[in-house]
Amino acid sequence: MPRSLLRGCLLRFSHIRRSLLDGQSSIESLRATPWKQFEFLVAEAFRRQGYEIEYSMNRGTDGGVDLTLRREGRTSLVQCKQWKVFSVGAPVLREMFGLMTAEHVDEAIIVTSGKFTRDALDFAAGNPIRLIDGPRLLALVQSVQAMPPAHPSAAVTTQDQQAAPACSYCGKPMVQRTVRRGAYTGNKFWGCPAYPECKGSRAC
Repeated sequence: MPRSLLRGCLLRFSHIRRSLLDGQSSIESLRATPWKQFEFLVAEAFRRQGYEIEYSMNRGTDGGVDLTLRREGRTSLVQCKQWKVFSVGAPVLREMFGLMTAEHVDEAIIVTSGKFTRDALDFAAGNPIRLIDGPRLLALVQSVQAMPPAHPSAAVTTQDQQAAPACSYCGKPMVQRTVRRGAYTGNKFWGCPAYPECKGSRAC
């Protein structure tokens, strides 16, 4: 494909992703989004949080990995479930847990415009699996709407340089915290004020 044509296709795809995300206004609009476009708007939401996005291009069977996210040396596998699967159960999480274990990544993320069953919530609680249901997805989308894509290496030197983002889990304004132990000691990050009830976090 000629370079100019490829550039045009990429620009159009970028415009589609931005329009899909910025056009969302409610859980109903999320649920009305066609399944493939739903995947694109989820990808755009994470992109604006500073993640590098890799599309799986039909890797695996239905129910497998839709997106791979990378940021700050961590890798996450994402599966998107549209409204036709309103209640996501534990079998989906077990499958994703097997995939993330086989690929040696840091976490799995399941995104749905619906909800998760009690069994799914219980399974996720003991494993590195992040669950984003309809209300949390809407909060995530609204927190990044009309924002330019964040560059993964962008740094924030003071809290005043960036308005507190909304928690992608519960929607509350986040607070800036400092890692106190481990390999990232001293690094700043945004954490949910409701911790430990809510464990939402994101890099500064």
